[in-house]
Amino acid sequence: PVYYADCESFVNGENHELQLLGVVSNKSDIVNIYDVCDNVFQGKEVSKEQLVVFEFLNTLTKGGKQNALCYFHNLKYDYHLLEQYLNIKKKCEKDKQVYNVIVMYKGKEIELRDSFKIIPFALSKFQKEFNLPKEFDKKEAICYQYYTIENHNQIIPVDNYIKRLPKEEQIIFKVNMFNEPSYDREKKTFNPLTYYKEYLRLDCLVLKKGIQKMDSLIKEITENKMSVYECLTISSLTDKYMIKEGAYDEVYTIQGNLRAYVAEAVYGGRVAVNTKYKKKVLNGKISDYDGVSLYPSAIYRLCREMGLPIGKAQQIINKNDWGKYTYSILTVKINKVNKIQQMPFIAHKSDTSIKYSNEPPPEPIIIDSITLQDYIKFHEIEYEILDGVYWNEGGNKKMGEVIQRLFEARLKYKKSNVALANTIKLMLNSAYGKTIMKKTMSETNIIKTAKKRFNKTKKIWEDVKKNPFMDYVYNNFNTIKRYRQLNADNWEVERICSDNSYNRGHIGCAILSMSKRIMNEVFDTANTNELPIYYTDTDSIHCNLEDVPTLEAKYKETYNKELNGKNLEQFHTDFNLDGAVEEIYAVKSIFLGKKSYIDVLESKDKDGKTITGTHIRLKGITEAGLEHSAKEYKDGYFGLYNDLAKGTKKKIILNPFNPDENKHKVLFEFKDGRVRTRKEFTREVKF
Repeated sequence: PVYYADCESFVNGENHELQLLGVVSNKSDIVNIYDVCDNVFQGKEVSKEQLVVFEFLNTLTKGGKQNALCYFHNLKYDYHLLEQYLNIKKKCEKDKQVYNVIVMYKGKEIELRDSFKIIPFALSKFQKEFNLPKEFDKKEAICYQYYTIENHNQIIPVDNYIKRLPKEEQIIFKVNMFNEPSYDREKKTFNPLTYYKEYLRLDCLVLKKGIQKMDSLIKEITENKMSVYECLTISSLTDKYMIKEGAYDEVYTIQGNLRAYVAEAVYGGRVAVNTKYKKKVLNGKISDYDGVSLYPSAIYRLCREMGLPIGKAQQIINKNDWGKYTYSILTVKINKVNKIQQMPFIAHKSDTSIKYSNEPPPEPIIIDSITLQDYIKFHEIEYEILDGVYWNEGGNKKMGEVIQRLFEARLKYKKSNVALANTIKLMLNSAYGKTIMKKTMSETNIIKTAKKRFNKTKKIWEDVKKNPFMDYVYNNFNTIKRYRQLNADNWEVERICSDNSYNRGHIGCAILSMSKRIMNEVFDTANTNELPIYYTDTDSIHCNLEDVPTLEAKYKETYNKELNGKNLEQFHTDFNLDGAVEEIYAVKSIFLGKKSYIDVLESKDKDGKTITGTHIRLKGITEAGLEHSAKEYKDGYFGLYNDLAKGTKKKIILNPFNPDENKHKVLFEFKDGRVRTRKEFTREVKF
C-alpha cells in the first residue's frame, strides 16, 4: 500500500514542533488528520507528539499487519519534525538531502520517501503542471505564526487573522472564506484550526493526485516499462529506463583507479564572463541565445557520430594512435596555444573552481579525445600525450534513438498535453546524471541501543535488552567520523568506508564534452567573425541581437546546418517578459561574474506599447534579498548592480521583512535533527 502525507508545525519556538500530521491512502480520498492538541493524545508516560506518530504509523501498517510506502513532498522538513519519535532502521542521505528513511513499527517496515526528488517542483504547481481538476488548485494563505498551543481551536474575528498575512495572500484568503465551514458571515469570525486542517487535507490530496498522474504519464511514455514507485529519483528512473531500452548494452561500468582517472576528465558546464566586458555597463540590444535541450542534444549527437563506447578500457601504448580509437581519455601536456578565443575553451581545475584560459595550463591535464580534438581545432594547440586509456570496440547508438523519440514526443504534446510534455522534459534533462555518480568515502549507520517490545496493556514500548552505545564507539573508534543521538534508542554514526561501487563515468564525460563542442562551434563562429559574446552559462550566450543573423549565416557556411530552430542541436532567443508579443531583448546589461548579472529587458505588448522588466541573477542571494537591497537605490536593481560593479562591498539580508507587502522571507535551518526558522541571515557580496 502507498500513502501520501504532510506535517504542519508550531513555528514560534526555538525549534519547530509537530502540530498536525495528515495522511491519505492510495485506495481512498479520506484524509486522516492527527492533531497533537486533541485530548485523545494525552498520555502520562509518552508525549502527545509520540502518540500522534504512533497513531500515524499504526494507520500505515494497519496495526502492524503490513509494510508500507509513504511519500512526503520535501521529506527533509517533515523528517526533522518526526525524527525523535521514530524507530529508525536506515536512512538514505547525501549532500544534506534526505532521499528516504526506513522505520520500524510493530515488526513492519515503513519507507518514508521524498516525492520532490522525482517531481522537482512545488505542490502549488501540481494542478497546472499535471492538469489536475480545478479543485486541486492549491493557493496558500496561511499565517503560520498564528498557531500556538494557547490559541488552539479558538473562534476569532477574520480581521485578526487576515492582517497578519502578506498582502498578496489576503485576497486569496478572502476567496477561501467563501468555502470555509467555520466562517460566520454575520459575525465575521472563523476557526483558524479547521481552516488549517482543510489546507493540510488539500496538501495530501494534491500530492497523491500529482504522483498518481506522474505515474500514469511515466507508464505511457515508457510503454508500461517503468513506474515512479520503482525509484527514488527521476534520474534513477530514467537511467533504469535507458537500461531496459538497451542504451547500455555492452557498455562496461568502471571502478577503482580507472573510475578516479576518468573523473578527472569530467568538466561541468562552462560559466564565464568575457573579461573584456566584466563589470561594465553595456548599452544596446542584447540577446540571450540558448541551446535547445543541450544535454539531450549532446547525447543525440554523440550517438549519431560514434555511439556510447562499448567494451573494456585499454591502456594506451602507442600515444600517437589516440585519434584512431573510438574514444579515449588522456593525460595531455599543452605546450603552446596558437589561436586566441575571446571566451577561451581550455579548462584547468583548481582546488575551488574551473579556470578557462588562452594560455597552456601550468601542469598536464586529463581530458577526453572529444575535448582534445576541440582544443586542436579551435585553439590550434601544440601538445604531447603522456598517458591514457581508450575504448575501441565501437559504439552503442540506442540512447540517441531513445532521446530523439522522447524529444519528438515532447514537441508533439507541448500544446495538447502539457503534463506529458513536462514529464518528458524531466526525463530528458536527467538522462545522463547517474553516469557520473561520485564516490562516497563515508557511510551512515543507525545504531540501536535497546531491543523493544510493545506492551499492549500500557500501550507503550518497553526495553527488552540494552546495548550501551559507548561499547559500540570503543569497538569502532578508528573508523568513526561523527555520531549523533537521534532519540532515546537510536544513534546516527558516520564511518569512514571504502567505496567499491561502479559508475559509467566515461559515458557522462563524453556527453559533457559533446555538449561543450555544440557550444564551442557557436563560440568559434562568433570569434572568427569578430562578433562579441559577453557571457555564457552552460547552454546559453549573451550576444548582440543584431549579430544573431550574421552568426547563424556564418555557422551555416561553416557547418552546413541551420543554427536557429527548436530541434535538437539548434538555438533560439530565450528571454521571458510577461505580456511581450514581439522580440525580447536587453537594452542594458552588467555582468559581474559567474551567475551574477542583470539584464534590463524591453519588448512590445499586444497594443504596441513598450514594456520593460529585469532578468537578474546573483549567486547565493535570494530574490527577496535582491529586492530588499534594490530599494536603497533610485534606479532599483540596476543601481544595485552598478554599485557592485564599482567594487562596493554590500551586505545583503537573505530573509528580509518587506513592510510594503507585509511579507517575511522565511529560511529554515536544519541542525542536529531539528528544524528552526533562521533569524536575520546576511551575506557580504563583493566583485
